Amino acid sequence: MKKVAFILASLCLCLVSCVPVETVTLPTIKPIETEIMPVESPQTIRVLPSHVFVSNFEAGDTAEYSLTIQNDSNQEVVMAISYMIPTRTGEGYTPGTEEQAAWLTFEGDTVFAPYETKDITAILKMPKKAQAPAEKWEFWIQVTAKTGGTVNLACACKWRVDMKG
Repeated sequence: MKKVAFILASLCLCLVSCVPVETVTLPTIKPIETEIMPVESPQTIRVLPSHVFVSNFEAGDTAEYSLTIQNDSNQEVVMAISYMIPTRTGEGYTPGTEEQAAWLTFEGDTVFAPYETKDITAILKMPKKAQAPAEKWEFWIQVTAKTGGTVNLACACKWRVDMKG
């Protein structure tokens, strides 16, 4: 019985190894896991994750990721969400340029009630004929809390993009 099972297993392995396999590599996104912790300050916002890594990215690709934004304020706030050229980058990364700002859009309601947490989807869509600023480049998504027309706080989520190649 063991001999029959071994022969069948060997035959299955042989058949599987003879079938051609096509591998397709898609852009991947990997966040750094973080946890939202309550705070006592009446004027704070949080953006999670703090870093997003996009790999195998190329012209024509789209990368999406939901950012969790928390209003720890006791007031309603409007979150202004925008592309930002970083003041410093991770080792080996080049800052993105203003051109990439047009590649980034956001989906979700940006009006936050006191102590409310929401997900806002960031969508990075590189046009098919566009040129990346570098093989490894970085931009930040800035989230600014505004109450009564006054900017109170700003936080950022760093996106590091590794182009396919």
